[in-house]
Amino acid sequence: MALISLRIFSLVLKMDMYICPMNLVFATNNAHKLEEVRTILHNRLNILSLKDIAFAKELPETTGTITGNAIQKAQTLFNETGFACFADDTGLEINALDGNPGVDTAHYAGIERDSIKNMNRVLSEM
Repeated sequence: MALISLRIFSLVLKMDMYICPMNLVFATNNAHKLEEVRTILHNRLNILSLKDIAFAKELPETTGTITGNAIQKAQTLFNETGFACFADDTGLEINALDGNPGVDTAHYAGIERDSIKNMNRVLSEM
């Protein structure tokens, strides 16, 4: 999140010269992430969620990398809506497991996104 924070902060500095805030869509429905970004920006930009723009489709995450997935989600959202947007993707990279589970963190123990099963698998592999 720090890299995103720095990039957003530099964008905010450039936006200070404008009188009206810009709408920017964060490709998430995670209320905590949304509030964190809004707090960082001090409401200088109007940050909207996927829910705010009534976007209900699943965004793709098929590139095999965390960075690639974030770019893919943002590009897909822009192509489908035309809204200025940004996205993130997260994953847990553990050195002792050669970077795993990485981009597959949410699905590490199966497609159902079960965090307890994912943690148990990580612990069993360590």
